[in-house]
Amino acid sequence: MNLGELYMAQGRPADALRRLQSARQQFERLNNPMEVGSILLREAALFERIGILNEARRSYASAYACFTDRQMWPQVGHVLLQGAIVNRRYGEYKQAIQLLTEATALWQRLQQPTWERLVYLEYTALYLANGNINDAIATLTTHFTEPTLFIANPALQTRYQLLWAEIHTFC
Repeated sequence: MNLGELYMAQGRPADALRRLQSARQQFERLNNPMEVGSILLREAALFERIGILNEARRSYASAYACFTDRQMWPQVGHVLLQGAIVNRRYGEYKQAIQLLTEATALWQRLQQPTWERLVYLEYTALYLANGNINDAIATLTTHFTEPTLFIANPALQTRYQLLWAEIHTFC
């Protein structure tokens, strides 16, 4: 698995995929579903990076099934968010909104406000991709009112600010 990640970082997708698939087979033999799901996420990211949407979506769906079967809810939420991002990037907005709706409900149920905010940031990006500026602004102004929200999470703040910058390019 680590070699797969190394090869991904080095820009060697074929080598990375071979290593990830080998690791997945080993973890399947060991009956370790958490690691299998983890590798499926890495494979999905690799497929997305090299532009193979169908394989990326298939890997996200497999990871989703793996984690859902074992009630690994935080991992399910992560898969839903990543799946929505890849669907937005490839113009599959309807599928992205469906995944975000499911992710929102899950993160609310798990009482994870940071992850919930990440979902709202993706909603904003989706609205911008559709040219729906008013909904993008409404999402940011409605769900990011807590002043201490960004103190513990600079990455969240950065993404928030980048989305505001993108909104201002439309205005």
